[in-house]
Amino acid sequence: DRPIRLTRRSGSPILAIMTDIARYETLEVRVEDRIGYVLLNRPAKRNALSTALLRELAAVARWFDSVSEVRAVVISGAGDHFSAGADLEAFSGPAAAKELVMTCRPFDAAEARSR
Repeated sequence: DRPIRLTRRSGSPILAIMTDIARYETLEVRVEDRIGYVLLNRPAKRNALSTALLRELAAVARWFDSVSEVRAVVISGAGDHFSAGADLEAFSGPAAAKELVMTCRPFDAAEARSR
């Protein structure tokens, strides 16, 4: 776990723990004034959605859902494009399809809050 500092407009800090933040390869995540910001960070691939990006995005969404101080999340893309859609190279083969289904399965928000 790695702490990140959440700040209010008044400048008073809120401390929270964000797990696995150091392992994100395709996202940049920050929180300011109770607003979460997620940057899709694959500009060379036009932020195409790979299995790794989707897995990280699901983890970040679960974390934001568990932090009551964060009231909204803004998702944007690095470079000139928000996202080109699916990274077709990343989804070739049956193993990739299975991983996609497991990564993108719906999660119960109430269950996430109870952890």
